[in-house]
Amino acid sequence: MSRTKGPRKIRGPFTFAWEQRKLGELFNFHYGDGNNNPSNGGKYPVFGAGGIQGGYTKYNAENSVIIGHMGDAGCVSWGEGKHFVTYNGTITKPKDEVFSAKFGYYLLLHMNLRKYRGGSGLPFLTYDMLTEMETKCTNSKIETQKIADYFTHLDRLITLHQRKPALLKQPPKVKQHQPSRERDGWCCFIVEKVLARAILRRRIARRADIESAPTVTG
Repeated sequence: MSRTKGPRKIRGPFTFAWEQRKLGELFNFHYGDGNNNPSNGGKYPVFGAGGIQGGYTKYNAENSVIIGHMGDAGCVSWGEGKHFVTYNGTITKPKDEVFSAKFGYYLLLHMNLRKYRGGSGLPFLTYDMLTEMETKCTNSKIETQKIADYFTHLDRLITLHQRKPALLKQPPKVKQHQPSRERDGWCCFIVEKVLARAILRRRIARRADIESAPTVTG
């Protein structure tokens, strides 16, 4: 028997190869503008290290991932449409058309970037540090788009469910011993979201195990 050196056939949920890649190969990183929050009531959301911090009349990014640079370093946010990012955030965009920025957001979100940050006083995570980090990524645009669409749908369902109680003018009275449909539905969505993300992690880990095992031919 001999070991083959060619590409291995992978069985499982994925139809395309997932490869170990450095983030610097997948994304372009650059810091936002200005050390202070410029919010002046404008229509464009202002993102710092930890998410939206106000509104501004100018923008410097569009449909991008924002990674906390200083302060809440490693926090991953999604900037929908046009928005402004301060120096405390790192504007992140995919380098090519293999996957969308939205898939890049979910990919980075699953990496838990906060565990890589440095600094004892003010935590930081520079784009030089980000460039050298590694993750698994597929080379199929179709597959990445399906994953991005799936998680986007889950996020929208959760947002819709959060807003629904506020839109009800006269919510029905529920006795203490009766289960709350709103609460139970909300819990179901949370559980589904957590399970879906866990399944994705497990599939990526499974792919890595399969790829690392030698293929034996008789």
